[in-house]
Amino acid sequence: MRGPSGWSFVDRSGATVIPGPFENVQPFSEGYAGAEKDKVWGFIDKQGTWVVQPAYRSVEAGVSEGEAIVTRQGAHLETLYVDMAGEERGPFEGALPYSGGVAGVRVDRR
Repeated sequence: MRGPSGWSFVDRSGATVIPGPFENVQPFSEGYAGAEKDKVWGFIDKQGTWVVQPAYRSVEAGVSEGEAIVTRQGAHLETLYVDMAGEERGPFEGALPYSGGVAGVRVDRR
């Protein structure tokens, strides 16, 4: 739900359960949601606690099989997998969500 000061989360009755405010949010998946604060993204749990601190340029895909796809700006844009303990894998040029333990990635073609 977007309020006058940003996004928050409500239950089915409309009661606010995670007040935020967040600049932007993504839907919950596997118990976690991407949330943007101060122009960087991280992940919160259903209590609104940051489980992965905001440090990413974007969240490309929500949590699938325990990991999400994020981007970070270094010397060039990097695509990474991050688990909900904050462990990163990559970088890749592109990545797809896991399905059945397998995910497609694009690697440097040089």
